[in-house]
Amino acid sequence: MKKTKSRGLVVALTLVLLGLPLSAGELSIKATVDKTTVSLDDTVSYTVTLSGGNEDVPAPSLPKFVNLSLVSNYRSSNISIINGQASVSSSVTYILKPQAVGAASIGAASLVFNGKTYWADPIEVKVTPATGVSRSRRSLPPTGLGVDPWEEVFDKFFKEPVFVKPDPVKDPIKVKMSVSTNAPYVNQLVLLTFTFYRRVNLLEAPIYMPPSTTGFWAVNLPVSSEQRRETIDGVTYLAQDFRTAIFPISSGRQVIKEGSLRARLGAGAPDLFKTKPVALLVKPLPEAGKPVDFGGSVGRYQLSVASNVKEVERGKPFTITAKVFGEGNIQSVAEPVLASGDGYKRLSSSSTEKVVPGNALVSGSKTFEIAILPLKEGKLTLPPLTFSYFDPNQAKYVALKSQPITINVLHSDAPLPKDLAAAEKSGPEGSVKIDFNWKTPLKKIIRTFLAPLLQLIFWSMTILLVSAVFWRRLQQLRGADPIKLRQSRALRVARDRLKKGERLLKAQKLKEGVNELHESVSHYLGDKYNFSATGATTDEIKVLLAGKGIATEEQKKIESFLAECDLIRFTPATLDITKMEELLELAKEMILTVESAP
Repeated sequence: MKKTKSRGLVVALTLVLLGLPLSAGELSIKATVDKTTVSLDDTVSYTVTLSGGNEDVPAPSLPKFVNLSLVSNYRSSNISIINGQASVSSSVTYILKPQAVGAASIGAASLVFNGKTYWADPIEVKVTPATGVSRSRRSLPPTGLGVDPWEEVFDKFFKEPVFVKPDPVKDPIKVKMSVSTNAPYVNQLVLLTFTFYRRVNLLEAPIYMPPSTTGFWAVNLPVSSEQRRETIDGVTYLAQDFRTAIFPISSGRQVIKEGSLRARLGAGAPDLFKTKPVALLVKPLPEAGKPVDFGGSVGRYQLSVASNVKEVERGKPFTITAKVFGEGNIQSVAEPVLASGDGYKRLSSSSTEKVVPGNALVSGSKTFEIAILPLKEGKLTLPPLTFSYFDPNQAKYVALKSQPITINVLHSDAPLPKDLAAAEKSGPEGSVKIDFNWKTPLKKIIRTFLAPLLQLIFWSMTILLVSAVFWRRLQQLRGADPIKLRQSRALRVARDRLKKGERLLKAQKLKEGVNELHESVSHYLGDKYNFSATGATTDEIKVLLAGKGIATEEQKKIESFLAECDLIRFTPATLDITKMEELLELAKEMILTVESAP
C-alpha cells in the first residue's frame, strides 16, 4: 500500500516560528469529498475538518463506509490569522477505494469534546465502471482554508520518498543552535540559527519551539526554501535552517536557553529534541571616542536630509525630512540632532520605520519629519543635522553630517505667537506693554479673588489637620518597626503598580506602562530588602542586591529586566505591544519568585 505524504502541518511549524498566539473559538466539524462520482479504478478522498479548536481536540470517530474500503489516511493542519490571532484548523483525510459499481455512501463522522457531541453530514457517492486511465498522482483534497501558503517553501523538504530505507537508524534526527558571534557589542546584530537535520521520513511535519529571547530585541528572518545535504560523523543528513536576528540589550554574560523540536518518528508519541544553551559575552560600547550626539545606534547607516519647500512665509511651519537607512536594529535608531539657532524654532517631530528582514541581516530605514517655524524674514540657513553610530565591524564610532539647508523666508502680515514674538524682540522695540484695567469694580475683585482665597484657606486647613493625624499615626507605626512595615506592604504596593502598568499597556500608553513596570519591580526590591530605589540605576540595584540571598539565575533575570526597561524608557525605540506584555508577565513572575524565597 502506497504511503501518503503529510505536508499540511508545515504551516503550523512556520507560524510557531513567528510566535503568533493561538486562539480557541467555537468548535465546528465539516466533511467533504474531492468527488461525488468516482470510477471503479479510482479513489475518493474523504476529509473531516475541525475548525476553531486547539491542540487538545481529539480525532473524529471513523464513520461507516458502504461499498467503499479504507486504503489509508493522513492528518494535516492549517492556520488562519485574524487581528494578529492565529487559530488552528486540523483535518483527517481518508483515501477510499470503491468495491463495486453502483451506489456508495459515507456515514456521519462524529466527535465528542468537552461533553458535547459534534456531527458531520453523511455523503452519497456514485461508483461508475473503470475507465482504464492511469492515475499516477492523486491531488490533495480541499481543506476548507484555501491554498497552503507555505507549501512551496517546504515541499522539497518534506516530500517523499527521500529516504527509502525502512529499518531503524541511529540518530535519525539532530538539532543544533549556533550564533554568528559569541562576543557581540550591545545592540549588535547576532544571527541565531536553529538547524534541523534528518535522515528519515517523518509521519508529520515537526513543531519547532524557538528559545526565549528575553534580554534581546528579536526579528524573525525569512525561512529559506532551500535544503542541503550535510555530512555529520560520516552520515549524510538533510538540513534546514531557521534564523532569527537578535540584538542584545545589556552587556555581560547572556545565555540563550535551548531551542527544541518535536517530531513523530513512528506510531508512538512524538519525540522531543533539544539543543544546548548558547552563552554570549556581550561587550559594552566603548567610551573612548563616543560622540556627544550618540543615541545608541549600532550597525552601518547613511543619512539624507531634505526640505519640502524652498521658500515660506514667516510664521508658517515647514518640514525637513531626515532619513537614516542601512543595516542594524532599525527600531532603536535615534533621531538626528538639529542644533538650535537664531531665526527659527524646532516645533515637533514624528518618525516612521521600514524593517526589511533578509536571509542573514536586518536592514531598512527610519524617517523623521521635523517641523520648523521661521521667525525672521530673509535667508534662513539651517545648520547640518548630525547622526552618529557605532560600527561593530570596525569597532569604532562613525559620525555623519548633512548639508546645510537654506530657505527664503518671505514677509507675512500675520503676527507670531506672543511667546515667540516676545522672544525675538530686543531693546526698546522688544519691551512688552502690560495693560491693567484700574476701573474694575471692587465687587468684581472680591468675587474673583477673595472668595477663592477663602475657600483655599479653608480646604488647606482641613487637609493639614487630616494630614497631621495621619502623619502621627504613620510615625507611630514606623517607630515600632519601620523595616517590617516596608516589607509587609511591599507586595501590595507592587501589585497596585503592576495593575496600573497593565492598564497603561491596554490603553496603548506603552512608554508610561513600561516605566510603571520598572518602578514596580525596583521599588518592590527596595521595600523588600530595605534600600532606597528612588533614582537608583540598574547597576546600583545590582550592587544593593548582592548578598541578599537571591538565586543567581533570578538575579540575572532581574538585571536583564531592568536593563530592558531602561532601554525602552530612555531610547526612541518603536514599542511593540507583544514585547510589553512579555515584560509584564516577567515582572509578575519575578516579584512572586522573590516573595516566595526564604
